[in-house]
Amino acid sequence: MSSIGTYCEAWKAARHLALAPEQVASPLAARPYDLRHAAVSLWLNAGVAAPDVAE
Repeated sequence: MSSIGTYCEAWKAARHLALAPEQVASPLAARPYDLRHAAVSLWLNAGVAAPDVAE
């Protein structure tokens, strides 16, 4: 299995451990990128300066 396949399987397993069953069935944090996007959006909407978010 490729390293990306291993990473995806580990992420999938972690979601099952960390989330409630209804959350696992949803698209919540389906990919690690989803968490990054959510955090960046939250910070920008909270008024954090874009250069600080980018850093």
